[in-house]
Amino acid sequence: MDRLPCLIFLLLLGLTSARAGEGEVLFVNGFEGTGNLPQFVAVDDQAVAAKRRLVVDIDTSEPANQAGLAFSLDAAPVGVSIRSGSGQIEWTPSQAQIGRMEVTVRVEDLAGLSNTLTFAIDVVDDSAAPLIEPIADRGAAPGVPVQVACAARCRPGSGA
Repeated sequence: MDRLPCLIFLLLLGLTSARAGEGEVLFVNGFEGTGNLPQFVAVDDQAVAAKRRLVVDIDTSEPANQAGLAFSLDAAPVGVSIRSGSGQIEWTPSQAQIGRMEVTVRVEDLAGLSNTLTFAIDVVDDSAAPLIEPIADRGAAPGVPVQVACAARCRPGSGA
């Protein structure tokens, strides 16, 4: 029985986190992972053609506990939406949005702890035909296959 107060104290230490500068003590269940900031699975930068739909699934490092999380957008281009319960982002950029855009997603757990993730989306204009570099004149003999190397590049201002 002498060890009971010590055990209760250690248990409280394991379940308590202090928010710096607020003087507030928050009791959370550290054993279920809610005492830590929610962590994201890394998202690579994305690319999409203007007028085409882009869908990006934002996941956390503990998908089994994702049910208690709320996703929102801190910063995003006009028209980007996110499903609060799943983290799924959808966007169909316009021609006027060609270029590199940044998106910042916030995830918050039931204890009010949050984290952010930022990634880029490159919107390209795929309606412009590529420029094909000139091909030098060549000679050929009848019945002999000819190989021609061809190079193409995006038009200036296409965003690619």
